[in-house]
Amino acid sequence: PAGPIPVRVYRTLRPLAPTVVYFHGGGWVAGDLDTHDRAARTLAIELDATVVSVHYRRPPEDRFPAAFDDALAAVRHVGSNLAAYGGAGQPLAVAGDSAGGNLAAAVAIAARDAGPRLHAQLLVYPVTDVLGHFRDPELNRNYPSREANAEGYFLSLAVMQWFNDHYLGDTGLAGDPRVSPMRAASLAGLPPAVLCTAQFDPLRDEGEAYAQALRRAGV
Repeated sequence: PAGPIPVRVYRTLRPLAPTVVYFHGGGWVAGDLDTHDRAARTLAIELDATVVSVHYRRPPEDRFPAAFDDALAAVRHVGSNLAAYGGAGQPLAVAGDSAGGNLAAAVAIAARDAGPRLHAQLLVYPVTDVLGHFRDPELNRNYPSREANAEGYFLSLAVMQWFNDHYLGDTGLAGDPRVSPMRAASLAGLPPAVLCTAQFDPLRDEGEAYAQALRRAGV
């Protein structure tokens, strides 16, 4: 949408393979192709798949929905050019961790509605609900891990608030499913999902709540 999107492509020796489009974490603000190089390599090796790691635009220079727009554009490009990646006719999936898991989940919803067809989604401790900007006490009570793991571990609630402020600002779009997939009108028809959470993580409960919502929708 705003020009070329940098990607890094990881291939195994498999001549025809599934293609996984991967979005790095970093609170939408940090992270790049280098910080998540090992994660992308591991995915390629363990899945025996072609992995396309995407470096989307980030705030504060480019706020929401820039990262989502880049993520969706990358998936649509790869989906239209599978022969140049894992192979024509091979499965296509999305994956991401933290903010990247948020992008993967949001892109899966958009792809369900307008293509391309996705065969799977891997969501690793994803952000799924930013309504309330991680500050609203009533909304935070829906996800007790936000308070229980607010500080003392790698990611704190205060840092999530800081990330959210940079990505969304005061746009009033926190309930938009492009950033809060939990708030989508329907989760039915989404591709099968593997969703991983971390025990001592403020994001744990919203990830598990999203998994439960997917199950209720028949995913």
